[in-house]
Amino acid sequence: MPLETLRIEARSLFKSYGDKVILRDLDFTLEPGAHVLLQGPNGAGKTTLFRVLSMLESFEFGTIRFNDIEVSPGNYRSVRESVWRTGMLAYVFQEHSLWPHLSAEENLIFPLISSKGLGTGAARALAEEFLELVGLKEKAKSYPDFLSGGQQRRLAIARALVLRPRVLFLDEVSSNLDAESRSMLAELLKEMCRNVSVLSVSHDDAFDESFYDEVWTMDEGGMMVARALESIARTLP
Repeated sequence: MPLETLRIEARSLFKSYGDKVILRDLDFTLEPGAHVLLQGPNGAGKTTLFRVLSMLESFEFGTIRFNDIEVSPGNYRSVRESVWRTGMLAYVFQEHSLWPHLSAEENLIFPLISSKGLGTGAARALAEEFLELVGLKEKAKSYPDFLSGGQQRRLAIARALVLRPRVLFLDEVSSNLDAESRSMLAELLKEMCRNVSVLSVSHDDAFDESFYDEVWTMDEGGMMVARALESIARTLP
């Protein structure tokens, strides 16, 4: 069944740490199915914006809309819980954040049971399906410490996508990988994220052009400029 699409709209988004303004009156829309790269110099606010949009950090002024759900500083805490419970957002961090005491398949089974309420049998079957999709079927019983960096990254992506999110946030997912692993990861994301919006922070130019269709560039003043990448042409079914 196709995933319901999700549009994220930010209006007059403002965020500061003390006297330092990080996000200054940002207005933008992440369209359903868009694959967007977020670029900018260190200190431009990329990570902060990433965390604000993924509901990991609050903001001071403005609004964020997830379809018909509007988030403001006043209702942030209560709405955040409902957004997280829906499973509409997922994220993969550079450090993977895999559970080291669980096997590869258990890393997928646990959130399916705890977040989606699936029974053990159904969760195991879905975990096996996604492990096969990311090429880790033979590593189902292996623990994260016994996987390569590329395999850990693929496992983290499988764990995020097995929950059927509508938006996936990626933080430097291609960093510290060799050329072969980056290429494999790019093909994997293109295949698995056809109906999922993606917002990614990355400095890997070779990887970016093969996957993203739009680039948002931030500067230290909190301004943002968007441009299309014509090398990719994708349409939602």
